[in-house]
Amino acid sequence: MLNAELVYQGSAVAQSDAPAIPELFAAVDHDAVEAALQDLTTNPDQGLHAAYQLWTELIDHGGDPTHGQLAEVLAGLQHVGLRDQILADMPGINQPMAATLFGATNEAPQWDRIDSAEKLLRQLLTIAAPGHVAAPLTMLGHICWWKGKGTAAGNYMHVALTFDPDYHLARLLDQMLGAGVVSGWAQHKTTAYRNHH
Repeated sequence: MLNAELVYQGSAVAQSDAPAIPELFAAVDHDAVEAALQDLTTNPDQGLHAAYQLWTELIDHGGDPTHGQLAEVLAGLQHVGLRDQILADMPGINQPMAATLFGATNEAPQWDRIDSAEKLLRQLLTIAAPGHVAAPLTMLGHICWWKGKGTAAGNYMHVALTFDPDYHLARLLDQMLGAGVVSGWAQHKTTAYRNHH
């Protein structure tokens, strides 16, 4: 009965393989990220704005980012405010931050834009040192949660918390997953990821 109700609401219970966590530390460039972090410290307003603009440019217009661009974006994501703004804006819909973060809008997100963000976050993981991976891992888990992929989201949270046990957003999402909270978008066929792909 539960399976039928989930299918009716736009979800389905199915066998799923554990998702592959992207290869970590394939091309770590600790110096480049630290230099970008230092630049942000010197001029935080300008630096965070530039990192946000770069992120938006990369996910909206594609193309392969340079090593330096990846380092700049990764450094920006170490700032909680920018990370949250990027997460809230990622779905590409004009809704309050709380509504987009919880996938609680009647309007479907721009799933293609979220897919582009997921691709960029995976690229960031290849250059990130262990001290910088919690943000992109947690954001990847958040995307999986939006898509209704609870197991994948849980895996990302586990890896993020392995590197940073005190990473607040990862702990919060992990608690939500443990309580069985499902993203609003994943619960309705008009907004669910699988129905837009």
